[in-house]
Amino acid sequence: MSSDIKPFTTSVPPSTIDSMQTNLRATAYLTADHVPGLERDYGISTQLGSSIAPPLAKQFFMVSKLTTRQHHLLPIHDQIENVTIYFVHQRSHSLVAVPIFRMHGSSGIFYKFSDITPLLVSPTKNEYQAFHVLGPSLPGFCFSIAPLHRGWSIRRSACVVDDLVLCLGFGKSCGRAGDMGQFVSRKPGVSSKYASHCRRIHLNYCPDALLENLKDSELAPREKSCGENGLKWRIQLIGDAVRKRTRPQTLNWMLQRSVQP
Repeated sequence: MSSDIKPFTTSVPPSTIDSMQTNLRATAYLTADHVPGLERDYGISTQLGSSIAPPLAKQFFMVSKLTTRQHHLLPIHDQIENVTIYFVHQRSHSLVAVPIFRMHGSSGIFYKFSDITPLLVSPTKNEYQAFHVLGPSLPGFCFSIAPLHRGWSIRRSACVVDDLVLCLGFGKSCGRAGDMGQFVSRKPGVSSKYASHCRRIHLNYCPDALLENLKDSELAPREKSCGENGLKWRIQLIGDAVRKRTRPQTLNWMLQRSVQP
């Protein structure tokens, strides 16, 4: 393991949480959909939007849970390609454990995997496979520092993840992802440079196109369904991804009222 890796302690001032809750309580909601009977492809409905913020304004558990779990998830920093990456890492005691990186999506963070991590590290049954679990925050997400130059890409994020796996001493690994995380996770698996490191990738949602050399006759029904859902995403739901790719500074304005490290 690289000696450059350093422990990291999560610290969010109570005043920051109080400010976020105040802003949530002061949020003005739409009173009706612009077009009655909207479907999801038209955007967030009034009902959905109005149901999200009130529970968050009453209680905010993530920071307190993150602090209590910190001692056994071991958040640490590592300098890779001039980007400071925050990640949690827990090794299994099993001699046959397989390294796995679990990739979050565009609106998530590594914390979403914290409940299942102990089960992967220490399976409840001997016949279950054990894993060394790595949960990175992609550059610009959560406590990872955003790139300070133009031209950052999904492929460069994949390089960071691959270098991080190697930095921890794992020559081989597998991955699990969905949403935006699958774009990053598939790069180590399909790129000739990283294919020798990444054994398998499990995707629970695949908005990207399936590999071109796959035939329909080779796909299971669920895989065909994933391909159809991915096509729907690329036609109807890609607007959010385009904004993130082309106007990242706009997102900075949107996130100014979010919890910052």
